Amino acid sequence: MSQHSFNARGYHVLCGWDRPLQGFFLVIEKSDELQYSNLFEDDPHPKSFDVFLIVLARFGISMPEQILTALDEDKAANAGNQYHRWQEGHLIETRG
Repeated sequence: MSQHSFNARGYHVLCGWDRPLQGFFLVIEKSDELQYSNLFEDDPHPKSFDVFLIVLARFGISMPEQILTALDEDKAANAGNQYHRWQEGHLIETRG
């Protein structure tokens, strides 16, 4: 799976494309406590990230456009085994 990690408004956000399950995922934590997981949903791995934009908005988190573009690219490439860390919309670390 591809993983994109960033911090916003005191939350840690992890999201990406899950290659084996062919859908996106989203996890939101604050102070190491789980606030939201895509596994809470009836459809935990949607084909579009748009449903998670609504969830992020509930937490007051706006998704940087650069990460949205990267997520679209991950889906198109069926990316896996990649980790990307972002800060203020800029890619600062990549592994995998």
